[in-house]
Amino acid sequence: VGLRKIDPSIRIPYWDWTAHYSDMTKDPIWQWFGKEGNYYRGNCVTTGQFANFQVYYFADPRYNGQPHCFTRMSYIAKVFSTDRDFIDSKIIDAPSSDVFADRFEYGPHARVHNGLGLDFADHASCNDPLFYSHHAFMDKVWYDRQVRHPEFKYDWPLDNNTPLPGYNATMKDTFDISRLCYGYLEENFSRSKSATIDNRMSLPEIKPEPYVPLKSTNGQPVSNGAEDLHAKAYIFKDIIASNTMNVSTLSLKCDLEPITEPMTSAYIKKMMYDPAKVRSIERQNALFISDKNKNCLNE
Repeated sequence: VGLRKIDPSIRIPYWDWTAHYSDMTKDPIWQWFGKEGNYYRGNCVTTGQFANFQVYYFADPRYNGQPHCFTRMSYIAKVFSTDRDFIDSKIIDAPSSDVFADRFEYGPHARVHNGLGLDFADHASCNDPLFYSHHAFMDKVWYDRQVRHPEFKYDWPLDNNTPLPGYNATMKDTFDISRLCYGYLEENFSRSKSATIDNRMSLPEIKPEPYVPLKSTNGQPVSNGAEDLHAKAYIFKDIIASNTMNVSTLSLKCDLEPITEPMTSAYIKKMMYDPAKVRSIERQNALFISDKNKNCLNE
């Protein structure tokens, strides 16, 4: 609203990070928003329209007010978002608001924050202009769910009368975007536009085996690195994907999709997520991709 007061023509574009899921380094969005941080410049983003943009907030509020650049990791992985069909069938078509919220929060929402890292993976992530396009797409996915499943339109894990801090409004006042003076173009998750998945609501739910966290054997805390390796072994076990097997030795009818790298344990702890829930959702996503990839294997 503040930006529109300055320039009524301003719009916030949403970032559809499913479009280049298999290789995020090829996403054209980087030419406008910059890409990785510059290792030799303190990981400042030094490319794009917001190159060297100065911000005033820190994850540690004690330092707020001091101008500095916004940062991202100096290396961005090829795969860190979520496959379009999983969003379509397992998030938009989730059977309840609780399942929708968990899969969305612990899945693509967190993966993108973790994938870009530094400021974007901290409590000052709104320093980065790309934050707003990331969240605009999340809002759009929820809107697409409301359009496809009107029975869930006003369904949410929180009490709908929960007040919004700083506003004279409640949660339910925000559910219908037609009242908020903005909108989206046609739904880009239409069933007619996906060739790989049909009859989504009839797909069986994938229930992965429970995740068992790594336990210390010497009384010392388990390191984040050890936890990450343990989680990756659980998530990638027996998975058919382009980044879990030697594709050159396979006879394929089509290209295999990759599996997203697991979230780091450091990020999970920072955000105070439930590790077992996060890893279970990551495993579910991996099994979903693996099941799709089976169709590419020549028997």
